[in-house]
Amino acid sequence: MSHGESSLITRLTRAIRKAILRLFLGVARFCLHRLDRMQHANPTLDVRDQSHSLASFVQLLEGLTSPPVPTPTPVTTLDPPSAPTIERPVPHPPRRRSSPSDLLATGLARMQAGQPEEALHLITPHLSVSRPNMELLNLAALCHERLGRLEQAKTCWKKALRFQPHFAKASFNLGVACLNRGQYGEAITALRRTVQVRPDDVEAHLQLGRALQKQGQSAEAEASFRRALAIDPHHAEAHHNLGMANERKATKP
Repeated sequence: MSHGESSLITRLTRAIRKAILRLFLGVARFCLHRLDRMQHANPTLDVRDQSHSLASFVQLLEGLTSPPVPTPTPVTTLDPPSAPTIERPVPHPPRRRSSPSDLLATGLARMQAGQPEEALHLITPHLSVSRPNMELLNLAALCHERLGRLEQAKTCWKKALRFQPHFAKASFNLGVACLNRGQYGEAITALRRTVQVRPDDVEAHLQLGRALQKQGQSAEAEASFRRALAIDPHHAEAHHNLGMANERKATKP
């Protein structure tokens, strides 16, 4: 095998390895996003171990796929022997600007690893632009909520909805956060907005039914549970909630 052929095979092998690592990185980021959605929709679900493992895996893959930063070599010039050596600074190459998707993946990984404050520190500078990224606003809101700062979280979600009124992810998360804090009226408003945008969202109908039930609107709550079951007839929680609603209705004087 000639030297040229060997060099070509080496370059092809590196390119294939990099493509495979990027594929795994994309799958891991997607799984992190789904885990976060599941835990937010059902706060009793404990996926911290899975999230921490995935976050560590994402950080490992990011390190493997990021190009190594070359160490600058000082350039020196020699004047005549009697003159001292002068060391000229070498300009650093411009840093690659992080894209919103990169920021989102890194921030989500840090939040899932139990570092919401670090995630906020990373993404907050990118929220002060005239039109911030909606997904970054949603992530900032989730971080604030994890830290117990519901009002700041609500501000981020409402800001996202002002820019993009049909951003169902923000209205859903806002509704669930308000429901979990006992702010049922605001939860109902946000979740009704969600089901208008995503009428086939089982979780949105289910959480809307829970909020209506807490507010004493039993008939509307029952209707929401029935809509959830019409979409997914095997949804266990929707069956349970509908059964409880029917029991309460039967025991009323």
